[in-house]
Amino acid sequence: MRYLIFAGSCYYSAGGARDFICGYDNEEDAKERASSIIGKTGVLEESEEDLEWDEICSIEWSHVFDNKSCEIVAKFGNRPYGRSFENDMILFIS
Repeated sequence: MRYLIFAGSCYYSAGGARDFICGYDNEEDAKERASSIIGKTGVLEESEEDLEWDEICSIEWSHVFDNKSCEIVAKFGNRPYGRSFENDMILFIS
């Protein structure tokens, strides 16, 4: 899987790798899927049949990450809470 899709709600993202949705080998397929999930409802893992409010989330943003170039190649929906689309990536850790 070269193209990885990450998505979540703007405020209650699971964080990092837990926001991973799925992956594709084809960039256009990944972009189409990432765009199509905006506005859908997600169910958090290990949720029971009787869902509580904190076990579901609205998909408000999605990113397509290129595993080879290490870049976000597409962004859909709103920006994740507290981040601007211009400064998504951490460039270095000191």
